[in-house]
Amino acid sequence: GYLVARSSIRSREHFIGFCKAWTLLIAPTIIPVLIEQVTSKAVVMMLIDAIPGIKTPGDGYYTRNGLQRVQVVFSHPILYGLVCSTAISLSYLALQGQMANTKRLFRTAIVSTCTFFALSSGAILAMLLHFFMIGWAWAFAQMKQRWLLLLGLAILAYIAIDLLSTRTPMRVFLTYATFSAQTAYTRLYIFEWGMVNVWANPIFGLGFNDWVRPPFMGSSVDNFWLLTAMRYGIPGFLFLAVGYFVLIWKVGRKNFDGDAIMLLLRRSWVFTLVGVCFTLATVHIWSAPFSLFGFLLGAGVWFLDATPKTGSDPEHSDTSPTVSNGPVYTRTRLSNQNASQAKPQNAQKSYPTTRYARTHPPSTRRVGDDDKPD
Repeated sequence: GYLVARSSIRSREHFIGFCKAWTLLIAPTIIPVLIEQVTSKAVVMMLIDAIPGIKTPGDGYYTRNGLQRVQVVFSHPILYGLVCSTAISLSYLALQGQMANTKRLFRTAIVSTCTFFALSSGAILAMLLHFFMIGWAWAFAQMKQRWLLLLGLAILAYIAIDLLSTRTPMRVFLTYATFSAQTAYTRLYIFEWGMVNVWANPIFGLGFNDWVRPPFMGSSVDNFWLLTAMRYGIPGFLFLAVGYFVLIWKVGRKNFDGDAIMLLLRRSWVFTLVGVCFTLATVHIWSAPFSLFGFLLGAGVWFLDATPKTGSDPEHSDTSPTVSNGPVYTRTRLSNQNASQAKPQNAQKSYPTTRYARTHPPSTRRVGDDDKPD
């Protein structure tokens, strides 16, 4: 997935095209989501299972708080919720100025609804985080160091919870970030015993061998980052995590001042990667969503080589040019047939002043200008 993104997304036009295609691919899944919510049947997988020789993961019939947890075509609702959550900032921010606001907001609302009906604490946490970061960027738009302020407040909140609460900050976070206390304590036990396995096999990890845990615990590890360290050791975890965060940091530090479009595109990608990072601390991914994880990571590397276009406006950008009354990129070259009827060179003549037209009169045009490519 990473290599596909690196080879196919190399410019702002490519990235905008990806955002349009990705959100358009997720939005129609609201139809099977609503059907599944009403009938408790994964209709898409039922149709696929009817094809000879093809087998889907099957309908797990997951419910929570009286609602059906939809999975559409994925093996678990957690995976569907994570996939849908990646399109929230990509639709709301990256497509600003690339389509009508009502269409963009409608698409964002549909994607958010799909994310919610997965009823996954990790996916819903990512969705809320997207909205919070979008709101923070809007509220402190005039403050240049707004993200350092947010980081400082998060560190201060962690210290305050550690000093004032009888529980650790991790326990407090998991209590409020999950649907039930049972889920919170299950994840706590997974983290504690997972770290026991990490420290017991710090270099090469466990591989795909079974991990040490109490008899009452299941085999599932609902933490992608933790399972990476357990399977591949601390070096394997560091290679992935450092590459992940260094890339986000470098792209975030890139100077795109004056280019409003690039600022929106970068913000949408960074928000998406931050949301995925938090979600992966509560779930594990495999199969196609794992390839999507690599694709999203590679989809933003082109920012490092991009150059800003000063004075660009997301409402009137080169990727969505406005319609003018005159022709676009026209040349005012006289044909041989009408050359004899042309006015003298020193005659006064008004020339069009449209956005792309050449505005210099013939007397100031240098020899060979018409032969030069645009």
